[in-house]
Amino acid sequence: STSVRQAIEYSKIIYDMFVRRELIKISEQTIDSAKLNELDTNGQNIIENSERLLFDLAEKGSFSSSLVKFDDAMKQTIEMASAAYKNEGGIVGVPTGLKDLDDKLGGLHQSDLIIIAGRPSMGKTSFAMNLAQNVSKRNKLPVCYFSLEQSREQMSYRFLSMGLGIESGRLRTGRLQQDEWGLLAKEKEDLAEVPIFICDKGSIKVKEMFSKCKKIKDKQGLGKLGLVVVDYIQTVSYTHLTLPTKA
Repeated sequence: STSVRQAIEYSKIIYDMFVRRELIKISEQTIDSAKLNELDTNGQNIIENSERLLFDLAEKGSFSSSLVKFDDAMKQTIEMASAAYKNEGGIVGVPTGLKDLDDKLGGLHQSDLIIIAGRPSMGKTSFAMNLAQNVSKRNKLPVCYFSLEQSREQMSYRFLSMGLGIESGRLRTGRLQQDEWGLLAKEKEDLAEVPIFICDKGSIKVKEMFSKCKKIKDKQGLGKLGLVVVDYIQTVSYTHLTLPTKA
């Protein structure tokens, strides 16, 4: 009826005014924080806090979209199974480029949290790098790689070494054959086109990781992100709590 439609439109106006008031509060809070000369708060902290408040505000209106009836969830599951059946490779997620892994997982999905576990020097980082390169190169999707243990220079050496099949120690010392220099230049050009973004900041906080991923997703991925790699997750900081590096 007309009265129901009017009530819905009126409620939208009320919610919009609420959002505007909250935006004013966040803006005022950001200005006040920027004016204070507190030693324990820097500009980056203010940016991160403002982003968190804006994200929380944006999420307040998404309750209905995050709560679905079980019947609707089943329909989505059946649609995914049907898409996998029609797909020659049986993959509905993002392909990893590793056939056996794709057969097990059906590709990488947005809701997936995959832990790569193993003893030291078992190749966990090399495996994660392979995933990152395959996802970005094959699917043309941006990958955020948080290397909390190795510097971006070390990661660059390892990516080049992995692509060329040349020991990274030889790359560092320049002990290459004459023909290998040409291969190195070609591999460098190929990797320059791969949308992998490396952050080597140690003890990074979760909210800062979220902020960086969101920027890459919006600016480079056109709303999509292929993969987020955290190497290694034990060193990630959450507010004032740093997770232990040993179990």
